[in-house]
Amino acid sequence: MISRDVARRLVYFTLALVVLLAVDFVLFDYFFAFQSDQNLADVGPKQDHYVLFGGPVFTFIGYSVSYGWRIAARSHDSIVAVFLVGLFFVTALLTHYCYRMWAEARILRIRADALAAKQGLDLDKAIRIAQQSADAATRTVVMMERSSAMQLRAYAMIKEVVLDQAPDVDGLPGLVVRFTVMNFGRTPARQVAYWLAFKIRPVNTADHLDMTEPAHGQRFAVLAPGDSLQFRCPLPTLEDVVSIVDGRNALYVYGQIQYHDGFDKSRTSNFNFMRCGPRWAEPGAFVVCRDGNDAT
Repeated sequence: MISRDVARRLVYFTLALVVLLAVDFVLFDYFFAFQSDQNLADVGPKQDHYVLFGGPVFTFIGYSVSYGWRIAARSHDSIVAVFLVGLFFVTALLTHYCYRMWAEARILRIRADALAAKQGLDLDKAIRIAQQSADAATRTVVMMERSSAMQLRAYAMIKEVVLDQAPDVDGLPGLVVRFTVMNFGRTPARQVAYWLAFKIRPVNTADHLDMTEPAHGQRFAVLAPGDSLQFRCPLPTLEDVVSIVDGRNALYVYGQIQYHDGFDKSRTSNFNFMRCGPRWAEPGAFVVCRDGNDAT
């Protein structure tokens, strides 16, 4: 029969063990639920983490203590009683550490989920930044291509239009119009073609540029950068020359140059020159008109 003193000590030991375990559970759950890690803010109410020890397990522990005490009280062998209490202690200790391992595993899982979510957000942000960089690079390339095209493309335009004297078929002096086409760009102008026409119109009018039956036209292949070509066109028989002399009308030479600029784009250059006055038929350059001179 176990002595009364030993039984009392066993009861005190068991009660102290239960109290220590309960305090440890409460403190651990408080630390778990209210720690400063912001990644664990979505864990939930505190009781969700120690509800395992709030009901059935504590009831089972209390029942095991009372049952063990009844066995120890009826036992004639104190070793059996001590063994039962030790078994309870070991079982409670293992339960306690299993709970801690479960709680730590849950903390690690929540942190891993939060880290994965953060990494996903960072990856999305990095993808957006990379896309913005790619778009900016594309825009830069397009702007550089446009700038290079503007700087390097061909610019085929009329350099000058001059009225010259030349003998006609019968050996009598006649008038010819000499005009010079020049490539002011840095790339060869390809598939170059031009046409021009003559017309007597009032001075400084802008409605005379039409393409009906040009007086002269020609097509040639390539005009290298900085090169120029001169063409001569006989001046046709004019009517109402008196109006040109007295300045009411003017003789207009106008036309268009068509070419490819070296970047597979078709370009045009329009030109418009005039002469009038008492000395309009003397050799000399035509005057550039205010309207009708433009290019693409």
